[in-house]
Amino acid sequence: MPRFYTVDVVLITSSIPRSHFAETAIEAVADQILAAGGLLKPLLLEETGLEQYAVLDGHFEFYAAVRAHEKDRRAGEMVNAIVILPREKDRALAQLDSLTHTVSDGAPIPSGDEPSSSSSSSQPEPTQLDNLDRRLEAIAAQLREQRTDLNAYVADLQRANREALATKYPSLLAEINALNGKPLEKKLRAYNFKSAVIPHLLAARRKTGGFADYKDLEQRVTGLGAAGILSAIAKWEDLNRPEDTV
Repeated sequence: MPRFYTVDVVLITSSIPRSHFAETAIEAVADQILAAGGLLKPLLLEETGLEQYAVLDGHFEFYAAVRAHEKDRRAGEMVNAIVILPREKDRALAQLDSLTHTVSDGAPIPSGDEPSSSSSSSQPEPTQLDNLDRRLEAIAAQLREQRTDLNAYVADLQRANREALATKYPSLLAEINALNGKPLEKKLRAYNFKSAVIPHLLAARRKTGGFADYKDLEQRVTGLGAAGILSAIAKWEDLNRPEDTV
């Protein structure tokens, strides 16, 4: 049975590269996600391991959420998701395929004989359905408003923590740009950079002497990706966060 969760975006991967989508579109939707207080359309995810997930549907939305997280780590940290187990994958994809073709073709999914007049009379009247829709929309609006207020409060607390942190420690990118050779390699391993990625990062660092920003880092280091950067930033903050912060 599908499960509805909020999932940390750094735990998710996509089989489709980010370059498949227009960066301007990703940027625009990322801003909308932050403005709305979260991704409103749930991602469809497959659970691939312990706290590991892969996107089955919603690849563009995932990258927009990643960009929102890059812009505001705390406000964009979690995404709404429907999580299925590997054994449920085929059935979920079959349903998704049927729904996609129904929407695009305008034809209903075959469901047997047409209902008789007696069975149709037991269905809710259109006015009842309309009233239910309006009530659900009102409840959803209230929940979004409450979540926005809560996210704003948490964001204020985390912003104060980040400002305090910034005055005491250099950023991850600053460390990468300041170090080289064995000292840099040691830091990269401490921040959970993958072993296969480290040689590429060291080579890129030696070649130009540094990276302009995290987007530059992602583009120039083979195999790193946005998820790898977000994971490293999270580890950097865990190791360098003052003990008295929330």
